[in-house]
Amino acid sequence: MLKIFTAGILWGTVGIFVNTLNYFGADVNYIGVLRMSSAFIIMLCAGIFRYGHIQKIIIRDKKILLTCITLGILCNGIFNICYARSIKLNGMAIAAVF
Repeated sequence: MLKIFTAGILWGTVGIFVNTLNYFGADVNYIGVLRMSSAFIIMLCAGIFRYGHIQKIIIRDKKILLTCITLGILCNGIFNICYARSIKLNGMAIAAVF
């Protein structure tokens, strides 16, 4: 229950950061890349902290791993750019509904 509450709070604060970065002149593409990069760094640190090293992730087929990484970057990148653009054009409430 605490994780769900925390996720909701973090999702709700995205608009504050996007609006602040837009105010200072950041492009929506930059905001999308910044969101993905910061999420990657946080998840990498959490994985290293939990497992001690990153070698615990074992996938037998390297092609599947490459496909997952490519789709993750592509889909999340497009989503983050579209979400930041929607926040900029429509506001946070409408962007969350979209």
